[in-house]
Amino acid sequence: MEDPQREISQVVKMLTTAVKPDIQQQALERFFVSNAGFNHPLCAVQPGPESRKRILAIYQWYRNLSPHITLEVDSVVYDAEKYKMYLDITQQFHLFISPFKPSPAH
Repeated sequence: MEDPQREISQVVKMLTTAVKPDIQQQALERFFVSNAGFNHPLCAVQPGPESRKRILAIYQWYRNLSPHITLEVDSVVYDAEKYKMYLDITQQFHLFISPFKPSPAH
């Protein structure tokens, strides 16, 4: 990435709103190193050998839970020294089995 802070919104959308798992895999292979880490309030993957595959599994599971996600990246903070990025995202996540309509969530 030439400008991670500017480009990350498109990467996140490729990972979360993709209509096919191949798109997610291509995005992960292009933008994540093979030993990437992932931290989320609900799950985490420690950096290590082949950790990118575990991250892909999380995104594909997420896509299966809610096949029609929409989202907006509201803000991005990039710590270049630690190679970490922090995102504030508003999304419409709807469990495929839920009878309720989706509502925005952070």
